[in-house]
Amino acid sequence: MSIDNTNFFIYYGTDEGRIDEILEGLEGKYIKKAYQDMNYCKYDGKTVEVSQIINACETMPFFADKKMVVIYRATFLRNDGDKQEKKKLDEILEYAKSMPVYCILVICYVLENPREKVSNAIKFYKGSGEVVKVDKLKGIQLIKKVSDLFQVSEKKVDKVLVNLFCSRIDGSLLNIKNEIDKLCSYTLNRAIKKEDIMLMLPNKNDDDIFDLVDSIAQKKLERALELLNELLYKGELITIILSMIERQFKLLFIVKENSEAKISKAETCKKFILNEYIYDKLLIQCRKFSGEELAKNIYSCIICEKNIKSLSTEQKLELELLIVKAINI
Repeated sequence: MSIDNTNFFIYYGTDEGRIDEILEGLEGKYIKKAYQDMNYCKYDGKTVEVSQIINACETMPFFADKKMVVIYRATFLRNDGDKQEKKKLDEILEYAKSMPVYCILVICYVLENPREKVSNAIKFYKGSGEVVKVDKLKGIQLIKKVSDLFQVSEKKVDKVLVNLFCSRIDGSLLNIKNEIDKLCSYTLNRAIKKEDIMLMLPNKNDDDIFDLVDSIAQKKLERALELLNELLYKGELITIILSMIERQFKLLFIVKENSEAKISKAETCKKFILNEYIYDKLLIQCRKFSGEELAKNIYSCIICEKNIKSLSTEQKLELELLIVKAINI
């Protein structure tokens, strides 16, 4: 369906930045800046009434061919909505079938997590509208977007470095823009190097691993296993998760030893290529473990890896047993 023949759009997904970018594109296409205040209406989906939406859509545009009505935070799109939210969605979908051609109605909802589901009512909507799931960028799309953003920032970055950057980012547009801004500020007038990307961007799942290890430190088995399952749901390989857990314990051991030996943060960060922000987080976390506990956990990771590679065993079970053992040390 051509976007030029459509005046009703639903955008939902995990990437708020991309949804915002799509909205800006629609606004630029249909709304004249001189009359933006009168022809662009925005409502909170949590509180807006259907009657308000209809009234806004029915009102003629001011000195323009089109007007735009945007409903953000449209929680009524959720699959687990209550009867009132389901009724609201049904009424909006029905109204959209006969909506004035001069009005562009856009409904947006950012999923709280990748597993959250939206109502089947929008999946099987039969009206003349566009229903689009907007997820984080991946693959070629991610590489192209990152290349374009570096070009806009007037930083020359070759394909190898772009690929490295993409391998260490989670694909969220807001996050991508923030990390590119940080890199550009850090490198100022010089070219971006591989070392800069390695220094400024932690592995994309580092925060999840940090939380998992933190759950181990707090003896919260249920939470640790929940985080493990979330990583697996994202498609991360068992062997990669294990290597990341082992790396986290090794970094904690290094930071603990250096801190106790009165070696400065700057010296430790330089020697082990650590971002100072990451060092501060590691320093807080390493205090939850003794040096002996960290050493035992590193050894357990090595044994777990050996078992996974050499035994005909269930890999996930081996990783779960590792977590249980780490908590019970």
